[in-house]
Amino acid sequence: MKKTEEILICTSADGKEIRIPVVRLEGDRPGPHAVITAGIHGCEYPPILAATEFARTVDLRAISGIVTIVTIATLPSFETRTPFVNPIDGKNPNRFFPGDENGTYTENLTWHLFHDIIEKGDYHIDLHCGDMTETLAGFCEFGTGYSDEVDRMSRDIALYSGVKNLVESNINSDEGDLPPGLNYVNSVKHGVAGAIFEIGQMGRTDREYVEAQLFCIRNVLRHFGNLDGEAVATPDPDWFTTYETVYSPAKGIFVRTVEAGDDLAAGDRIGEIYDYFGNYVTDVRCKKAARILYMTSSIAVDKDTFIADTVY
Repeated sequence: MKKTEEILICTSADGKEIRIPVVRLEGDRPGPHAVITAGIHGCEYPPILAATEFARTVDLRAISGIVTIVTIATLPSFETRTPFVNPIDGKNPNRFFPGDENGTYTENLTWHLFHDIIEKGDYHIDLHCGDMTETLAGFCEFGTGYSDEVDRMSRDIALYSGVKNLVESNINSDEGDLPPGLNYVNSVKHGVAGAIFEIGQMGRTDREYVEAQLFCIRNVLRHFGNLDGEAVATPDPDWFTTYETVYSPAKGIFVRTVEAGDDLAAGDRIGEIYDYFGNYVTDVRCKKAARILYMTSSIAVDKDTFIADTVY
């Protein structure tokens, strides 16, 4: 039974120091190796608070196997309060897994996160929330398509996450708008069951968001036998398989007319765009019947920029 806290030190290809804070919990009883990552985006605060609180408060006597926790994966983003991207090279870390040992800072960071930490696990929970300009309904995306066993474990992460909206991402499917280089999808591609859990929005640290993140951590660990206690499956979840992103048809001021979690029919209005004088320009509409998972909370939009992600 042991707890270790370490700042993993690496050096990027251009000589910059990379620091990754890692907590490792080892139980006296056998069990799987769980990997939890938080702070891939440094301004997504509820996951960071939940990961650090769990590491601080868990009773080691209740742990079986190994639980490895990356508490703040992208420290430069956290320390400079930079949303979405790593300020060192302007890249979104959750678009560059499995990384590149000889690439830019972010590519090298993600290389070390995967090869030094995530790849060694049996399953991987990637904790996220809505960043500074995002509002969302709680959801979990899970990866499938590697093997029956990995698919089962990924589905179970989703089913025991505590959220109602569950989205399957099959690594062999070309359907939808899922971006490349996602952390949890990369894990599945390499045989590590994986899912991303999202709850909370706009960088807010409301206790209910932190508690929901903690429930996900504890409940999933209990289901797989890493933590003592009874796990509870989410009752009557909604399952989805396809993403569709809605982009802004024009530049201007965006005023949404719906909320994340709303179900829309094809052609339903999501919001309106006005010019800088307040004159109406155009509507933003849903392409297909779908549920809005998350959307921008910013009123500033440019043409062809993100408005919302829908699932069906």
